[in-house]
Amino acid sequence: MTVNGIDLNNTNLFSYFPPTISSISPVVTYNSTLMTISGTQFGKTATTVNVTLSHLSTTSNHSCLNATRLSTSMITCRIPPTLQAGNFSVSVKIGNQVSSEDIYGVNLLPPVIAALSGLGGLQGPALGNTPISLVVEDLFEFTSVNF
Repeated sequence: MTVNGIDLNNTNLFSYFPPTISSISPVVTYNSTLMTISGTQFGKTATTVNVTLSHLSTTSNHSCLNATRLSTSMITCRIPPTLQAGNFSVSVKIGNQVSSEDIYGVNLLPPVIAALSGLGGLQGPALGNTPISLVVEDLFEFTSVNF
């Protein structure tokens, strides 16, 4: 349909500012962490909100779970269990507009003790000084464990 020379069937009759991200909290996350995204242009009403986490090493994309628009400047979502340990970037899509900022976080997996052993078993003197050996998985880039 055309009115005054304007094609009303054209879906690009108007545009709006894309969402912007100013920060995420927390910056260091674990799977299932509730993340808060602060920014602008998150919509005036409840609308379709998509938050994508892009793993920087594997270049895999993961949808943040239960993305909820709390206000025009705040969104919450849960880190998905599929996000591997490492650095990730965050993008927000409101309607058809996508944020373009470079906001980064780090996802860590909880460390898992895979093996524990000692020279004389795991029982030592009451005062300590018993050497033990730990095999721990998912320490990311940490090199030591303090007790």
